[in-house]
Amino acid sequence: MGIIFISLLIFNYFIFINKNDNLKTAFYSLDSEEVYYDYYYVTFNNLTTKNFNNILNNFDNKDYIIMKLYTTPNVKYNNNLIDKLKEYSFDNINNFVEFYIKKLDEYKYDEDINNINVYGIKIDKVLIYTSEENLKSFSNKIDGISYKKKEG
Repeated sequence: MGIIFISLLIFNYFIFINKNDNLKTAFYSLDSEEVYYDYYYVTFNNLTTKNFNNILNNFDNKDYIIMKLYTTPNVKYNNNLIDKLKEYSFDNINNFVEFYIKKLDEYKYDEDINNINVYGIKIDKVLIYTSEENLKSFSNKIDGISYKKKEG
């Protein structure tokens, strides 16, 4: 019984070591320089839900996570609706569009829903978790964007 227990401990130790090695490689580039990830606000001049995937495909690698989307809702909406629409915890772009349209439908903004179906929703800013190197490369490919590190 004791031999089996010791064998399991040794086996788990080696599995734990391998998991830690895999974590280390995720934070190092191929030339062994450290790559640091952080949260960045990326501001766009021309990002909409219609061109969202095309623009984000300009990242050199897919080593990023989109955390939140920020929009500027129409000022004619009531304050409660504006608060619901100005910030969205991102999961995917289709869910965001469905959420936005559903909220507009609750307040009977049918004309705005039609405009969204044609033109998309303008996205002002995106909170992204990635490396600064990845963002620098991306910003060199796309006109009209800027980024800054999230404070705190």
